[in-house]
Amino acid sequence: MSSKYGNLSEATYKKVLVSSIADQTARYIGGGNLPMPTVRIMMPALAELYGDQPDLIVEKQMRYLNEYFNTESTAGAVLLGAMVAIEASKAENASDISNALKVSLMGPLAGIGDSIFKVGGKVVFSAMAGYMALDGSLLGMLICEAWALVTLACKIWFFQLGYSQGTNFVNTLSDQLDLVTTTIGVLGLVVIGNAIPSTVKLNTAIVLQYGESAKPLQDILNSIFPYLLPCLLTYALYKALAVKGMTTVKIVYIVLIAGVVLSLLGIV
Repeated sequence: MSSKYGNLSEATYKKVLVSSIADQTARYIGGGNLPMPTVRIMMPALAELYGDQPDLIVEKQMRYLNEYFNTESTAGAVLLGAMVAIEASKAENASDISNALKVSLMGPLAGIGDSIFKVGGKVVFSAMAGYMALDGSLLGMLICEAWALVTLACKIWFFQLGYSQGTNFVNTLSDQLDLVTTTIGVLGLVVIGNAIPSTVKLNTAIVLQYGESAKPLQDILNSIFPYLLPCLLTYALYKALAVKGMTTVKIVYIVLIAGVVLSLLGIV
């Protein structure tokens, strides 16, 4: 038998995966979650560890299918490594421990991973690459490729870290996640706050009359709180996303209609 499938035959291995895909497709159509990628990652390890017990493999993959898993792919690799290590222990409740671990830590790791690898790194390096490309420089493309390689290396390292730590991962690192998450959250707010003036454009065209003199309201607002209107608009849109039934598409239409109406009225 190929080592890729452990002691399972290739036909049995593929049958398990096909059943997983069919089951999760039905769940997805019905509005459920789709943790199929997790099962595909775990299957080679399960086949290697429990190759002589195909029924147990099916049972375990169904447990993973029934547990929601949604996190950032780079930072989340540490969870996958820990899950494989837990399964390698062959403890009776290994799958339950593994699922509990991923459910409890996928949120903090998603926050860290999104802030560093998705929002932070991609935004910074893509902006640098874009400006260099406008100047006709190929260095921008190389910077993006270098960042992609760094991300790939981090995935491999995180997976190995999770595997080496195993169940100790919870005790040694989980206490530090709150501090890291809070720090990254503050950094993210600073970045977003600095981005508002350059990305959100909103000025009022109202002019206040004082006898024969006139003073634009925008000048008064700028002297009190520069970029107050863009900040208020950003906050309002953020709160609107929490309204039941509100979607980003609806918000885009509301902003477009409001912009046209307020412009015709001479307010903005």
